[in-house]
Amino acid sequence: MTKNWALSGVLLLIREQTSRVVIPRSLQCRLLDTLHSSHWGVVKVKQLARRYVWWSTINTDIELAIKSCEVCQESAAAPGQKFQSWPKTDKRWERIHLDFAETF
Repeated sequence: MTKNWALSGVLLLIREQTSRVVIPRSLQCRLLDTLHSSHWGVVKVKQLARRYVWWSTINTDIELAIKSCEVCQESAAAPGQKFQSWPKTDKRWERIHLDFAETF
């Protein structure tokens, strides 16, 4: 046992500002699914994970899991498209623009 880590039963704890559990490879996928079950983005999931758990490839694994999540990809903001101006008209009332709104 050293100053920065302790073995407790079958769990290895890393002692920094807060203690974190080292997750064995066999449980990493399950934990990633649990961490990402609310479909938060990469930053939020990393923040949550860093508070409680650790493994050597945690950052890469989180990024890959979220990139491969269909729900997250569908709800991700589409890149902005450039607006195009309408060509100027020569006559009044040559073109009319309307906005339609429905009741909520």
